[in-house]
Amino acid sequence: CGVVCGFVLLIASSLLTRASCILVIKAGYNAQKFTYGTLACTTYGKLGKLVVELCITGLNAGTLVAFFVIVGDLIPPLVVMWAPHFFSPDTSYSSVRVVVLVVLGVCVAFPLSLIRDVKNMSAVSLLSLVSYPILILRLLLLMLKTDYAGTTVALWNWNGIIPCLPIFLLAYTCHTQLFGIHGTLQDPSVHKMTTVINRSLTSVGVVYALVAIFGYLSFCNVEVRGDILANLPSDYFSTLTRVGFATSVLVTFPLLVFPCRNCIHSLLFSKAQVDVSFPEPIPQGKFVLITSALVGGALLVAIYIPNGTPVCGFTCTVEPLLKPTKTVPTVYK
Repeated sequence: CGVVCGFVLLIASSLLTRASCILVIKAGYNAQKFTYGTLACTTYGKLGKLVVELCITGLNAGTLVAFFVIVGDLIPPLVVMWAPHFFSPDTSYSSVRVVVLVVLGVCVAFPLSLIRDVKNMSAVSLLSLVSYPILILRLLLLMLKTDYAGTTVALWNWNGIIPCLPIFLLAYTCHTQLFGIHGTLQDPSVHKMTTVINRSLTSVGVVYALVAIFGYLSFCNVEVRGDILANLPSDYFSTLTRVGFATSVLVTFPLLVFPCRNCIHSLLFSKAQVDVSFPEPIPQGKFVLITSALVGGALLVAIYIPNGTPVCGFTCTVEPLLKPTKTVPTVYK
């Protein structure tokens, strides 16, 4: 969509996300309801609760599938490169992909998703953030080696707005994690949550902008694939970047499973109660069962539909922006 157009879309997406997130938090405090389900039940009754929880379930389940697809694109080539003796020459890439996804899903994603308190993920999440400076540094080094002779830099392309806008909005999707993060704060308040939202969106915005600039200037003379990591050359630095990014995706699973699991439990096992402010504790048996179904279902879909990311991207983009605009006006009447 062009450099200038890209920055405009990036800033606009950030501002829209900030506004909608703050509206949701203020609505929660105004109604003293700190889950999407109870907030929707307060404003629109049982039907509103049903619609919102179905949306959140579809949103997060679709994102889980997309995350498995990303891991399936990044890790299998590295496994074949590092351990070629484990695979015969006749082994297909799809077979390696299935094995890698099953191992990572069972041994990494599922155990992490069984963590009840997202505060326990802080150390692991902090470690995963290391992958982003590595990616930025790798793109910077590639940019410095690029020959720009005869290159034309596109500043604004109207035809690229429609395809790019959903990707920008999806990159800022964080609405369903708001109440979960709210519950981990000590003495939470609207001011504290606003500070968290502002700092988070500013941080990721800087990362997105640097990756966009360095990535565009690094690959302006070649065809860019759907995943920019696929354009990186085959060397140690690029391998480290891919592993770090895949790790950051895997450790994000609990943040997606947490609200989705609460919604499924509420849909299947709880009654719509307006006077409940916080999510009900999930019994251990149901907790494990729902988590297994979420991770296992997303894994199976990613195995059989490896190109499902456009559908997930569309779903994840539209829903978070619709929920706040539907819920907040009634709360403030």
